[in-house]
Amino acid sequence: MLGKVILVAVIGAVLAQKPEEVRSGLQDVAILNEKRSHDVSGKYDFGFAAEDGTARVEEKTDDGEVRGQYQYVNDDGETVVVKYTAADL
Repeated sequence: MLGKVILVAVIGAVLAQKPEEVRSGLQDVAILNEKRSHDVSGKYDFGFAAEDGTARVEEKTDDGEVRGQYQYVNDDGETVVVKYTAADL
């Protein structure tokens, strides 16, 4: 639940920015691959990988658990990978 609250707060902060603030200094990056699927039970999975080393995958399982990871290349050229899991308590 806390993970969902944090996710909503982050999305709200991004959406509250003016468009020029969001785009400042950014360049378009090609998406190398992408996948999406969902079913009527609420299960889903999605993912993408971009040419700049950015990637994300996430899935929601039968038991409602959400698992995923994202990665990006930091200013030192190192790939940073963050894994997460969220489930109802």
